Amino acid sequence: QKVSSQYSGGCIRLPDADAKDVYNLVEIGMPVLIYKKAFDVENSTYQYKIPEISAEAYLVADLKNNFVFLDNNKDKVLPIASITKLITSLAVIDHTNLDYYVTVPQEAIVNTSIPRLKVDQKISVFDLLCLLLEESSNEAGEALSSYLGSDNMIKWMNYQTKVIGLKNSHFVDPNGFSIEDVSTPSDLYQLARYLYFNRRFILNISKGVYDNEYYDHPIYAVKNLNLFADDENFVGGKIGSTSASGETMLAVFELPFGEQKRPIAFIVLNSKDVKSDITKMVNFIKNNYQFVNE
Repeated sequence: QKVSSQYSGGCIRLPDADAKDVYNLVEIGMPVLIYKKAFDVENSTYQYKIPEISAEAYLVADLKNNFVFLDNNKDKVLPIASITKLITSLAVIDHTNLDYYVTVPQEAIVNTSIPRLKVDQKISVFDLLCLLLEESSNEAGEALSSYLGSDNMIKWMNYQTKVIGLKNSHFVDPNGFSIEDVSTPSDLYQLARYLYFNRRFILNISKGVYDNEYYDHPIYAVKNLNLFADDENFVGGKIGSTSASGETMLAVFELPFGEQKRPIAFIVLNSKDVKSDITKMVNFIKNNYQFVNE
């Protein structure tokens, strides 16, 4: 029989329909466990609070053990803008001497960040590399390409991709002007590894460090346009930006973990604010990871 809604002696009250269901299911003497729904196991978990990154594709990983801290669209092929100049530098270093002199042709006088060159000026390959890697000089890229032969330059740049193992990279000009100068975060990570372990000289120039015993400072008071060039942990890298590529960067930092530093590569493509993206990534790693040497 129904009882008053005010009736209770410490019992569990149920709606009439639920009470009927229980009555029909149980037998005399059967224990009944009453519990709140909150005791159910939720279908949920915890994860790192990943920073909000504006870039379409990125990869952040340790160059020594390949540990990946962050990645998104790491195999997506995208235009890379002036990151291309790192490949250009490899082609130049492998096919000429840095103390050779180049006569600047008319076709090298192109739109660039900081105009430096004059037609028929004689300038060393080393000085052109400094302009190329620090000021992202399109003039320097064209002068070097003309010196080595435009067709040869492109052929050697694409040959470099095969040597290093960049499977999804292709280049059509030395400066990264074209939307066809493309790569992926995964490929550029391999490029960063190659530069760090085998062509550190290129990273040093991009940082503005001239520690090679054969080459003094460049003839120009070069303005380093690479973001983080003044950061003590920045090893080197290259920024880029076009309307097609957005903001791009390959950067290598040696970040402190306890008493040692680890080389971490940051590859960022098609970013709306590459400086902000990389700063967030660096802080994320510093705040969430410790290095364990197993």
